[in-house]
Amino acid sequence: MIEDYWKIRNVDPYDRNWELTRKQLDKIKDAVRKLTILELENKKDSDEYKSLLKLIEDCEDEIAEIWY
Repeated sequence: MIEDYWKIRNVDPYDRNWELTRKQLDKIKDAVRKLTILELENKKDSDEYKSLLKLIEDCEDEIAEIWY
């Protein structure tokens, strides 16, 4: 059904996959920046640090779902 939507919109599913992947990679990049700051401030035990690690893991899972 999703593929039909993209066909109607005349968008190549491969291009759509790359667009979705880029969005996830941007989220990961931002999270890594924040993690680096937290590490420099010795806040590895904070909830924010743990939630950023979870965000990165979720983004990686979404990228895997896009391509496999």
